[in-house]
Amino acid sequence: MNPSSPGRETRPEAQSATGFGSYLRRVNADSLHDNSARTAFLSHAPAIVQKLALADPAGVDFFTADHLHVDLEYLAVPVALALNQRGRTAMTVRTEIIRCPLVDALRSGVHTLVGAVAEQARGSIEGMDLPIGPVNAEEPQCDDLDLTIDEIDFSRANDELTITFDGAFSGHFSGSVVFDAPGGDGLMVSSADSEVAGRFALWASWQLGAVGGLPAESSAEVTHWARSSVLI
Repeated sequence: MNPSSPGRETRPEAQSATGFGSYLRRVNADSLHDNSARTAFLSHAPAIVQKLALADPAGVDFFTADHLHVDLEYLAVPVALALNQRGRTAMTVRTEIIRCPLVDALRSGVHTLVGAVAEQARGSIEGMDLPIGPVNAEEPQCDDLDLTIDEIDFSRANDELTITFDGAFSGHFSGSVVFDAPGGDGLMVSSADSEVAGRFALWASWQLGAVGGLPAESSAEVTHWARSSVLI
């Protein structure tokens, strides 16, 4: 029998579950820019989150977003952060124990990362199979680079505390290339543009006794190279 046909009764608990689900979807669609909706969320949402934690402790995690710029001598690098519970804990450790501003914690590693991406871009340029034959490329300059950090963690080994930042990068590099002129008559110089994307890992470590200072050590590396298109 079709569930919607006459004679088939819907159980009260099923009606309640369906109505409750519909209500939650409508609530979730409300904009927090509306003052009355925002006030209602602040008043009643904590109790709902607590009930969710009782049902499934893993279900209460959520992401918060932040944005900053890491200023290098030659470039301002925008960084977006998506922080889950572990990431927020790591940031609390950095703020309350290390007391190092996030920009200062990232700067040296971001500088290293720019160099690592540039070297990878140069290798991609020189490795392309072009009709003009092999090319030699200078280390390209970074025109822009955007970082998104989507995973932050921390660990302690004796008196050393390390915070790790994993995420994605995308940007644009440009530079000069040299190749043999047609017919072998000398060398020619041209320019190359490289669109880059991939993933990175960055870490910074502090001695626990050195509160408020820059990282004692930091570095970064490209962990995945997604693309590099070159125009000459």
